[in-house]
Amino acid sequence: VAAQPDGTVTGEIRNNSKNTVRDVQLFIRHTFLWKDEFHPGKESPSAAFYPTISGDIAPGGSLPFKFTPNPPLAKRMDGRFEAPSVSIAGFTQVIPQTK
Repeated sequence: VAAQPDGTVTGEIRNNSKNTVRDVQLFIRHTFLWKDEFHPGKESPSAAFYPTISGDIAPGGSLPFKFTPNPPLAKRMDGRFEAPSVSIAGFTQVIPQTK
């Protein structure tokens, strides 16, 4: 995973399971750190997003992704955004039918 100053996150989803997965939902969190944590502002511009990355990922395969926040992250002088955290929120696993 890599992040740009505008909040864009790029990366690759790797399937380590024995089945195909699809429609991977990510949890991307942009946490704002105040310059003065003892006197923070009234509203934090921190943001969280749950984008779904469409496409099948075969066992052992991977799928690149790019996500740009909309609306964009606020440009502030009273603090900064730390590097975003990215985790898997959900996915669909395709299980082959057996007879």
